[in-house]
Amino acid sequence: MCILFSCNLAKRQLQNEHQLVKNNVKIVEGNRSRFVKGVLEESIRQKPNKKFLGLARLNVWFYRLGVPTVGLPGKNDNELKRFLRYQLGVNPVILDSSLIERSEKSMRNALSARGYFYPNIDFSVKPLKLFGIIPQQLREVVSYTIKLNRPYNIYSIDLNIADKNIFQIVKNHMDNSFLKLGNEYNKENLIKEQGRIVEVLRNQGYFQFSKDFLDFDLDSSDGNYKITLGINIQNKTDFDPHDIYTINNIIVEIEQNQGLDDKNQRDTIRLKNFTYIPRNNKVNPEVIERNLFLEKGAIFTQKNLSATYNKFTDLQIFKFISITPTPIDDSISHKLDFYIKLTPLKKYDMVIEPQAITSDQSNTLGQLAAYRNFGLAASAQFSDKNIFHGAEILSFRLRTAIEAQGGSTINNSQFFNSNEYSLTASLSLPRLVFLKNFDRKLLLSSTKTIITNSIIYETNLQYKRTVFTTGFTYQINKKLYSYNFSPLEISYINTNFASAELEARSKTDILLQNIFANNLITDSKFGLTYSDKPLSRDGSYFYWRWDVLEVAGTSITAFNELLGTPKDEKGHYKLFGVNYYQYAKTYMDARWNKVLDINNSIHFRAAGGYALPFGNSPNFITYEKRFFTGGANSIRAFRPRSVGPGTFDTINQIDRSGEVKIEMNFEYRFNIYNHLFEGAIFTDAGNVWTAKDDGRKGAVFKYNEFIDQIAIGSGLGVRLNLNIFIFRLDAAVPIKDPRLAASERWVIGKYNDFGVMWENTILNFGVGYPF
Repeated sequence: MCILFSCNLAKRQLQNEHQLVKNNVKIVEGNRSRFVKGVLEESIRQKPNKKFLGLARLNVWFYRLGVPTVGLPGKNDNELKRFLRYQLGVNPVILDSSLIERSEKSMRNALSARGYFYPNIDFSVKPLKLFGIIPQQLREVVSYTIKLNRPYNIYSIDLNIADKNIFQIVKNHMDNSFLKLGNEYNKENLIKEQGRIVEVLRNQGYFQFSKDFLDFDLDSSDGNYKITLGINIQNKTDFDPHDIYTINNIIVEIEQNQGLDDKNQRDTIRLKNFTYIPRNNKVNPEVIERNLFLEKGAIFTQKNLSATYNKFTDLQIFKFISITPTPIDDSISHKLDFYIKLTPLKKYDMVIEPQAITSDQSNTLGQLAAYRNFGLAASAQFSDKNIFHGAEILSFRLRTAIEAQGGSTINNSQFFNSNEYSLTASLSLPRLVFLKNFDRKLLLSSTKTIITNSIIYETNLQYKRTVFTTGFTYQINKKLYSYNFSPLEISYINTNFASAELEARSKTDILLQNIFANNLITDSKFGLTYSDKPLSRDGSYFYWRWDVLEVAGTSITAFNELLGTPKDEKGHYKLFGVNYYQYAKTYMDARWNKVLDINNSIHFRAAGGYALPFGNSPNFITYEKRFFTGGANSIRAFRPRSVGPGTFDTINQIDRSGEVKIEMNFEYRFNIYNHLFEGAIFTDAGNVWTAKDDGRKGAVFKYNEFIDQIAIGSGLGVRLNLNIFIFRLDAAVPIKDPRLAASERWVIGKYNDFGVMWENTILNFGVGYPF
């Protein structure tokens, strides 16, 4: 297509139309480039058209194809050309010299804000050179050459504050200042410092203090690239200092709930700290008191006001929260009245959700290969907010699913041959139960206690499984971090064979015996999550989840040993006549997402985990807690659960799980058409291993061997982005296969023609991004 149309594109380009194709920013002081180059590039006022895959500007190419031939405007225009111009194409960016001058001025302002007050900035406009040799007429490159010169540093900081009390407060808090002696001047730090000082003073009772009373001045007259920085705080008027406010009256009113009987109005309740007007809402005053951090008679503090607002929001039973502080019209008392108005959400809520299933985690045990399962599901969730009048939320979730389970060993006479039914009941309490004093100290955190009970019943052509789970979890959520701690979670797993063949094999297979025994898991776990997505301006962010530690069975074993409980014939303790597991486990998942521009982004994920069985189950951890790899959200060049452990691979192998996992994924995503169709180029790598040597050659993890045992795959993907759902199709081929002999693992050299590559291509369909 390029050859056919290239000769015609020049005719379609308007005369003297100089297209901007590239901006170059060169900083003479190369060692300082990484500190300022990004902000200088952002200061450029005219940017070229975006590239496709970092190579060609296809949207501009389509636009030019759709432009009528020069000399015949309108006469040779048609629907196809208009579609090329306006649907697939984008008008080329035409070089504007006035924007170059504005870019230079913007660069100077940006550098001045970072202490470079006297930079030298030059620019030039030259034709783009093909292969660095052949000039391309009418395709221009603008190059900016910047000599930063020496930056100015903060030499001294003077506090010019009229009010001696405020002077002492600010001075006492200067250790936390964003302005440090010897640091380079940065205007952004002045803005941060202004906000910090305002917050400090408002937390000392200065309710009416604002940024309008605070400014800075700079003095660079001393020379030698030094700045004397003055922090100036004015009085309320020329001779009147700022006032410290105390809290007078607090009134909390819940707006009348239209869904409840208007006749059941509750009386106004006057408590020691506040007046409560519940209207017809049954929210206990203890809930308001527990989440109210404003105290009658106390000095006003901004942190307590923010904590109160956050706590009422986290209750999740109010639609709107309004907190209005009003100074008393009295020039002497300096007191505040607080009026808090709460608008309740609907008490009852029900959500019905149909689902389409594509399952990577195939449960077809005993097959030589794993197959993707497809099916349908539906879930219904009912919630009752404030069920016990203490802002508790009770939820019931019922889910049913049917799947078509595939595989060469499965009788497909019944298309939907796998069923799953689950019922989950959870009660969310807006506090840390049994930890009242600790809860009260977490002013700016959301705290919850969640009690969960669930039952899952699953049937397929090979087994029937019933899982009962109960437990409770503490959750603490901050702006960037969230913590969860489950002191106790108990799961009982009952599994029975539905396949006579599988039952016969289990008599000689220790893994199957482990899976199909009735098992009990009693564990405690702690984990944390970090994400700076709330701070992201362009969509780039870092996400990190660490399941720090999960420990199961230890307390029960200690209790049995203390009582001298006898072991069974296999040397194991039992609880209520049932096997229970004892293990320790940790898992980490880190993701870095970088947006290059509106059409391109890169994404990286690294994950790894380790589980150690010991004590009452020294050889295995429970099947549900083991690691697997392969599939649409893992290593896409290999089928689900088809790699590992390590290099172990035999005929009729059932188990490909492990207690050690390492996995990495890289993906470059790009826009294809109007952000509706997106593409991706990706590479995945990883494997699982056993933690202990169980006699299987190559299965155990060894520090000096694991790198050579990593499975690697790469491929291309296309995505349909409907905003609500993202449908994904990825095609991947193995690059390195650890299941083969050491000399044959790099299989990329075998793809000598398209047919061989297609035979080894794995197609993965999924919903949502893989990570």
